[in-house]
Amino acid sequence: MKRIVLILSLSFLLPALAHADQTPLGLLKAKLEVLRKLADQPKSHDAIREDLKKEMDTFFDYHALGLGAMKDFLDKESPTNRKLFHRYFKAMIQRVYLKRYKPGTKFTNVFGKEELKGTIATVTTEVKYKRSSAEVLYTLHKTATGWKVLDVTLDDSSLMRSYRSRFSPVAKKDGFAKLLEKMKRVADKK
Repeated sequence: MKRIVLILSLSFLLPALAHADQTPLGLLKAKLEVLRKLADQPKSHDAIREDLKKEMDTFFDYHALGLGAMKDFLDKESPTNRKLFHRYFKAMIQRVYLKRYKPGTKFTNVFGKEELKGTIATVTTEVKYKRSSAEVLYTLHKTATGWKVLDVTLDDSSLMRSYRSRFSPVAKKDGFAKLLEKMKRVADKK
């Protein structure tokens, strides 16, 4: 259930950034409306997922999320390994969330408060799906092109911390090259 709610909560963010000066809360509300329009298009499931992937690229800061997940390791790696890490990381996130996206899924978002602290914002939402609901906290940061999602926390489980807890032991035990091999295998799965 948590996975479905997280997928749904991420998926409503997918449309392109409309205005760089938009508030984080306003941005998130706008994304839901555009997602619904994308989901209602007369396209195949795969075509909709491709549209969503393109839109994810415009608002989700994979690079910053990857840095947060592996901050203790990436500085020590070569530019080539850092580039590979970010490429595989992005592909893994897209694969996990977009593969499970189901067009026409009906869910409701109840938007809570927005808190701004300099260039960091949090927006609290509740995602309701059928008879279930979950609190989702979005952490965004202000970039040169506007607000971008930096992390998503579902029921106290942060995406950034989750990847850090999965990747760090592999990098410590087997080395960063082995972590990259494992990431590539996951990213390349169809």
